[in-house]
Amino acid sequence: MREPDLIGQTLSLFGVQKRYGPTWAVQDASIDIAAGEFVSIVGPSGSGKTTLLSMIAGFEVPSAGTLHVGHVDVTHIPANRRNIGMVFQRYALFPHMTVQANVEFPLRMRGLKRRSDARSKVEALLDLVQLRALAGRYPHQLSGGQQQRVALARALVFDPPVILMDEPLGALDKKLRGAMQIEIKRMQERLGATVIYVTHDQEEALTMSDRVVVMRDGLIEQQGTPAELYRSPETAFVADFIGTVNFVPARIYAVNAHAVSLDVAGCAALVVPFKNLRAKGLATGATCRLAIRPEHLTLIPFETTADGDLTGRLETVIFLGAHTTALVRLDDAASTVVSVQMNASAIDLPAKGDRVALRFAEHMPLLFPHDGEVTA
Repeated sequence: MREPDLIGQTLSLFGVQKRYGPTWAVQDASIDIAAGEFVSIVGPSGSGKTTLLSMIAGFEVPSAGTLHVGHVDVTHIPANRRNIGMVFQRYALFPHMTVQANVEFPLRMRGLKRRSDARSKVEALLDLVQLRALAGRYPHQLSGGQQQRVALARALVFDPPVILMDEPLGALDKKLRGAMQIEIKRMQERLGATVIYVTHDQEEALTMSDRVVVMRDGLIEQQGTPAELYRSPETAFVADFIGTVNFVPARIYAVNAHAVSLDVAGCAALVVPFKNLRAKGLATGATCRLAIRPEHLTLIPFETTADGDLTGRLETVIFLGAHTTALVRLDDAASTVVSVQMNASAIDLPAKGDRVALRFAEHMPLLFPHDGEVTA
């Protein structure tokens, strides 16, 4: 059986499902991934993202639905015939092989006969990941970041047009993760490969991806560019999972042709345009929730409170280097705590326990129905 030609082809999933007994791991997943695109699949543990990646790789056969490369159905082509590179969280390096031999292994499995050709390709990849000087070392003699780069070189050495990565940076510390994110993205752009990247780290997905697919309970909740998901989440779950958001209780007291008027947290009145509504049929008297990004609120002295401002008490201030976060407990029955992101150079902040006010920035909040828990 010939390997499918993935070069320049769109990888498409049509209604893909996976069921283990009575449990649905993936339900009705449909995605088109263009050649050269970097797509991240994100979601909490148990959302189905790794199962979806396993079906793309050929390690799992869908219970229903099909996978296509261009117009060719590859659903039942085995993993070793799909011409796809894989990078795992635990690297899966052979401990008894040197770095050189680990990277060369896929070429030997594919029958590259001339040793000089294999050596040339391996050396080129080791140069790319800056490990040429360590070619004779064994995995246990390398740091975690170096092992990750060996795994990446091994996945790239046979020029796969598609590379699948399953939590590849999960075992690294935060600083090294950041460096490897840049390294992987740089190499992907240089080689023009299609990357499908599974992670539970939404910040990682936003940093690296052309497009992000958000999964929840086996379903695709939303897919789009990082900016689309951050600015225009379709559900409260996506708003909460992608970035940081405050949910503030509200009640509708009027509806007109273009907007709804709200009583927010019992301490402010606000008019939200219909374009910001993420629910249909909201009527007068209905309870709902506003989703407000911390950077879209401004902390002001309580004495300057105006109509439309929220009021509360400053609980704490957290210095985070590039910015400062203030936590404010609102004057509502639920004692809602919201975070406000400010410039790190902000001075003359109120003291902890002082009354303060919060003003909405020019970015209007999104309005979601009250029902449905946020479980991210």
